[in-house]
Amino acid sequence: VHPASYHELTGDLSRAGVELADPSNRDATLLDARLRCVDILQAEDPDPVELAIALRQAQRFSLDTEPCGIALASHSQRLGLRAEHIAERPNSSLIDIEGAVEILEALSHANDLLPSRRHPASPSQESLSLAN
Repeated sequence: VHPASYHELTGDLSRAGVELADPSNRDATLLDARLRCVDILQAEDPDPVELAIALRQAQRFSLDTEPCGIALASHSQRLGLRAEHIAERPNSSLIDIEGAVEILEALSHANDLLPSRRHPASPSQESLSLAN
């Protein structure tokens, strides 16, 4: 049994409408983004929506130069490569293909949200169309 994640216990500050102009609120939101990175890294099978949110927050707060952001980018790239492999493998089960497509779509969506910086795990259109 895995302990409840930070976000399950506290909720997402950015969804709660926390004003970022106040330095203490910005610090809390930055901490939330860092903890979200850690949650994704610790998850055996990360939730695709949480992955997209973590990538968006990492970019928003320039965490790509911090250890958690670097690890998140690397982990996301591995998740994308694994998902592409599953989607392209002819003997993959339907459940595995559905999970792979969700990860590929999450990575694609995260890239769409961040046009200024393309994530290295950007799934190819070919992989998404093969999976469909």
